[in-house]
Amino acid sequence: MFKYTLKEGVILPTLLVMFIILGIILRKTLKTQKERNVVFIVIGIMIFSLEIAKQIYCSFATDYDYYKLPLHFCSLYVVLYPLSHCFGEKCSKIFKPLAFVYTIMGAILLYAFPSVLLGSTTEHIFGSFVNFHGFVFHNFIPLYLVMSICLDDYRAKFTDCINCSVGILVYASYAIPSAYHFHVNYVNILYSTIAFVDKIRLSVGQVAYNILLILVGILASCLIVILTWLVQNKIIKKERES
Repeated sequence: MFKYTLKEGVILPTLLVMFIILGIILRKTLKTQKERNVVFIVIGIMIFSLEIAKQIYCSFATDYDYYKLPLHFCSLYVVLYPLSHCFGEKCSKIFKPLAFVYTIMGAILLYAFPSVLLGSTTEHIFGSFVNFHGFVFHNFIPLYLVMSICLDDYRAKFTDCINCSVGILVYASYAIPSAYHFHVNYVNILYSTIAFVDKIRLSVGQVAYNILLILVGILASCLIVILTWLVQNKIIKKERES
């Protein structure tokens, strides 16, 4: 945990600070929710386009393999970001809680275990298009999170726990079979790249480990919703009192 290479230790915090500065500037500049939503539309289009470009590029490569299929947990952002911001309020109500909550989960993993999400891409960002994609794609995660917080885009409700829990179950329903079918370790389904977690897998067995992954995902999602609701309501209460 928190094992950074020299480049990761410099680049990742620098980018995060830049995202925060940009978020503060946009908060002061963009006053209406409609104006602010444009920021998220751009992020959604960019991350979707980046993934499409990767799939097209890799389809012509001789080393294409099943690992490059968009079946990873982070691949959810490719559809969640556009669905949350590009298709109206009804669609947004369903998918924005998933986008926000799963982004927090992804950001925690990114900064706690950078090698798990980024591999060696930070060391060779411009070494290949795949490296460039891997680095830029995963840094859209903290960018989206910072923008969402700075632009006050998401307001948590307890019912969002249902959306996020169902989302985890839907993802598990195709990611787990795909991992076993293609023999690819999507989101650490076959084994964990985090040593202490893999020790748990070996001790409890594979089936129990996969069930545990699902339960942890659901519990983490619900906890994030509840904590977000508590923090937001405390801020609102203080604003009313001042």
